[in-house]
Amino acid sequence: MDLSTPLERGKRAKRCRNMANLSRIEMCDDGQININTLKGWELGKHGGLTQDGARRVVARIARAGVNCTTSWLMDAAGEAPNLVYNLPLQNEVIEGNTEESRIKSELIYFSGAFTGRQVSSMKIQDEAMLPLYAADDYVAGVKYYEKNIDFCLGMIGIAELPNGKTLLRKLRKSPNIPDRYDITALNDRCWTSDSIILNVPLASFAPLLWHRRPRTTAALNVQD
Repeated sequence: MDLSTPLERGKRAKRCRNMANLSRIEMCDDGQININTLKGWELGKHGGLTQDGARRVVARIARAGVNCTTSWLMDAAGEAPNLVYNLPLQNEVIEGNTEESRIKSELIYFSGAFTGRQVSSMKIQDEAMLPLYAADDYVAGVKYYEKNIDFCLGMIGIAELPNGKTLLRKLRKSPNIPDRYDITALNDRCWTSDSIILNVPLASFAPLLWHRRPRTTAALNVQD
């Protein structure tokens, strides 16, 4: 299957817009994209999405918290788009002076922004997702369930196993069993029993929207 056709490029552009939760009008609100041009890109008309158009799409969705590359939009090459949600520390919700208390207070603030949605959060315990995410980092995202988990394919997030265990992993569809998934590590030097789990059912999957690395940990990494 050719993933570089105008129609396939259009599908990816629309997927990114939906991930950013933007209407076509909102997508064009900065004047960098014409709404009729955008519609043509998404429908694969008149040659479809161009390289310059891809750069404009990437710039616009970045403002809405979606990270994507032009190579993925044009050719489905490289990492799939992912959600980025970084809130500044909010002094009004901080209780205590420790680094951990500040991060946990920020997490409470983050969770409160998603009324009616279930938030999954965790403190990373392994090195499976280095170099992007390290042990003792805090991460969080909004849960997807059942068939909606398919929306998260290719993303990094918190996978909740049927036994309640949570792991930060990259999500792929199992090629062998319907409604099952493969969750994989990024760090090929991390070999544990749960670095890669194949053909597993998931209770939920939460693409990452929030990530905090304690300053003390970050300082140690710089010194190393």
